[in-house]
Formats: sequence, C-alpha cells, structure tokens
Amino acid sequence: MPQGFTAADLGHCDHKLKLKNNPDAYEVGVVRRRDGKPGYELLFDFYGQGAPLLNALGGKEGGKLKAEYSAAVVTRHYQSEGFTVKRTLGADGKIILTADK
Repeated sequence: MPQGFTAADLGHCDHKLKLKNNPDAYEVGVVRRRDGKPGYELLFDFYGQGAPLLNALGGKEGGKLKAEYSAAVVTRHYQSEGFTVKRTLGADGKIILTADK
C-alpha cells in the first residue's frame, strides 16, 4: 500500500480507470498522493482480474499511462506558448515530441 494510505481508503478515488472491452477486469483508482509530494498515485489490485488493465496501462507502475500523460502535459504547454507540436513514435515505442514555432 502506498505511503499515507490505509485499507479504509480503498474503493475511494478521485478518478477511476477501466477497460471498455472487459467489464469484469478490476478498476484502477487515481488518487492524490498523501506522502507530501505533488501528484497522484494509482491504487489497484494487481492480482487476477486486475492484470488486464495494468497491462493496458503499461504494467504495475503504469508506464504507458505516465508516458501518455506526460506527453499531453508537454504538448499542451508548448501549444499554449504558440508552438506546433508533432508527435511520433521511436523504433523502441517511446513518444517523441517535436515543437516548432
């Protein structure tokens, strides 16, 4: 369990993620961090039915979700500064953003 959370916190979240094509898969809760750092934590049960959603998000640490979120934040920032942002994928699958003014 992440620092600052208790079993009583489970089932309560700011937002939930779930798979459209697998209604039986467990959901992932998105909650504000409680360790004093800014940001959010993903709360989930990675056993059994939780695995399909975790795989879709990029594994237990949510790597794909974090990469997509980061790309969206960077894109929005540069667009607000008047840049045109181009998105491509590298051969390794990593997101590459190029900003031009």
